[in-house]
Amino acid sequence: MTDRPAGGFDCATLAAALDRNGGDLARWPAALAAQAEALAARDPAARQDIERAARLEGLIGTLARPQPLDAATIGLVVSGLHDRHRRRERAREHIWRATPRFALASIAGLTLCAMVGLGLGYVAPVPGETGTSVAANTSNQDIATALLGFDPGESL
Repeated sequence: MTDRPAGGFDCATLAAALDRNGGDLARWPAALAAQAEALAARDPAARQDIERAARLEGLIGTLARPQPLDAATIGLVVSGLHDRHRRRERAREHIWRATPRFALASIAGLTLCAMVGLGLGYVAPVPGETGTSVAANTSNQDIATALLGFDPGESL
């Protein structure tokens, strides 16, 4: 490192200016670029700092460069999104559409459940009585009395 020159531009000021303006001196303000070039001519460390900043900036520019996309690639992406949307819509329509076959299957299933429930309720044993079923007890009393075990006409 050199001593601070009369103009006030040294390696520390150069490092701050490189961070602020980048490694390409052509993009710097003219007065600042002239001071940096004068310092680089006098000080090899300053010259190395400028070269290192320019190399780093070049690498970052290379890595950050977007990949080229031609019209065919963009078309594939857009058509893929459109096809995906169309497939989802078709699947949604197919799932939620009530078809006659679905309606018949639903009615048949509900009817079967009702028949099984009524059949089991008819032959199930009456609570509190052994060996009797609702069918045996309904001959002389109504269904509420047989199922619930008390006569609704009686006072509680």
